[in-house]
Amino acid sequence: MQKYSNQGSVTPMILIVFIVMLILGGVGIFITKSHLKMNTQYIAEEKALQYAEAGFNNYLWHLNDDVNFYSRSESEAMQKSPQSFQDGYYLLKITKPSDLERYVTIRSTGWLKTSPDIKRTVEVKIRKKQFVHHVYVSESEGNNIWWTTGDETHGPYHTNGVLRVQGNPKFFDTVTYAKDYNHRNGKPDYKMGSPQQVGRLEFPKTNSKLKYWAELDDAVYTGRTCIYLMDDRIKIRKNDGIIEERKIPSNKVIYIDGEEKPGDKWGLDTANVFVSGTLSGELTIAAKNNIYIMYADPTEWYEDRGYVDGYYGSEPPHPPRNFDHPNKYDPQSYPYKGGIFYKNTTFGDPNNPSIYDEELGIYVRQAKGPDMLGLVANHNVWISHYGWPKNPNDGGKSYWDYTWEWESRAIVNSRGRVIGYQNGWFKKQQIEYLPKYDENGYAIVDRRGRPIYEYYNTTYDIAPYNITIHAAIFAVQGGFGYENYHYGPKKGDIILWGNLTQYIRRPVGIIQTTGYTKKYAHDRRMFYDYPPHILEPTNVGWEIRDWHEISDSE
Repeated sequence: MQKYSNQGSVTPMILIVFIVMLILGGVGIFITKSHLKMNTQYIAEEKALQYAEAGFNNYLWHLNDDVNFYSRSESEAMQKSPQSFQDGYYLLKITKPSDLERYVTIRSTGWLKTSPDIKRTVEVKIRKKQFVHHVYVSESEGNNIWWTTGDETHGPYHTNGVLRVQGNPKFFDTVTYAKDYNHRNGKPDYKMGSPQQVGRLEFPKTNSKLKYWAELDDAVYTGRTCIYLMDDRIKIRKNDGIIEERKIPSNKVIYIDGEEKPGDKWGLDTANVFVSGTLSGELTIAAKNNIYIMYADPTEWYEDRGYVDGYYGSEPPHPPRNFDHPNKYDPQSYPYKGGIFYKNTTFGDPNNPSIYDEELGIYVRQAKGPDMLGLVANHNVWISHYGWPKNPNDGGKSYWDYTWEWESRAIVNSRGRVIGYQNGWFKKQQIEYLPKYDENGYAIVDRRGRPIYEYYNTTYDIAPYNITIHAAIFAVQGGFGYENYHYGPKKGDIILWGNLTQYIRRPVGIIQTTGYTKKYAHDRRMFYDYPPHILEPTNVGWEIRDWHEISDSE
């Protein structure tokens, strides 16, 4: 019987199996490599997003430390090149707020060092509510103060109290209130929509945080301090009479420490500051007590040492009492203009500050330049009315409330008989018998309701006819007003470009009778640039309006 071998048929079968296994192995390797590649790409994408978010969080940390960080040179440096983070980088692009877009826009792109082509980008819009975002902020509007016909607000308005409106006032920007809205009658003109009820902007208790920044530059002064702004230099007269000049401190804060007595204007140990002049740069001046805005250089004390009644010779120095007004043939007993000005910053027309921008669809106010001033008092910010600082070595008084007048006075003996006359310079005061008022402007009466009168020294009315204030004003526990507004003649305008934040709303005049007319307009730059280390609401943080991922092409 013939025998057959199976060896020839087994070999092709083994070869087929080998080929199949080789194919399957190749497929497996390909799948493994694909999975590995996909996993590597996934990790790179996730890490890129993580690094982009880290860039945002790091920039937010800087904003929490300095709300105005996006205007600093350090912020520009962070955006010039990628910032190293763990095993990769992030690159920042920051867009500052503007009139139309009142948010900080942070765009952050992240990637791994090993995968530079795989990038992810997040864009976040944030905003932190600030007092200086408004032209006017108050804790309370008082019990019977209304916005009425003839009143205008040129900038965002907010009160933590009750908004009271009657007649036809005009509001050229947003209007918000926290407690209530009382609309009595009339047709108020709300250019940016009806008033909205929102959360409170909590006031800080004091301005003591600003002292920290001043201490870093040896810029804390004790007791009564007079400051004259001379562009980028500051002349300071301390309570001992010594004058010093200095540049704006590196941290841009000056703090006046001392005794806290809201009713004490001239005390040498009281933490008051008297200020005027022109600023070139950025600065915040804070006082533990009050701030008094002067018409001219308050460091000029018109030294009066050694002069006594009966002095015979040239006229002793003293503050001026007669001033040239536009009509030089009609001199007045008070200045025509003065206050605090910016050197390199311009504003619009104070008579028509809000201009409608058709492209933006909103009312805007013109402001252009780099200067910025904050005035922060624990208690009140006053437009100074009567008196002038002086050296107390003469007669024991630390302020001028008398002038020198040439007179011929009778010399009387002990029996009351005139025995001769003396010619010379004698101290004289202008004393008026006037009704007495409290600091809120209410007449003080006796038990029967009759006004109480007192003798009041009105020798030096140094409040100018028109006063200009370029600043953000903050009265932490008090208000902004015209000192003794119920006395003296009717004056002109308070032209304020900036912000007014006050705990208590104080008067600046009696309509058509005394004091000033208000012309307040918001400094539009304060939507995105603030006075150095200006105080913030204590109850708000950075709010995220929008957070989304964008493609590289956006």
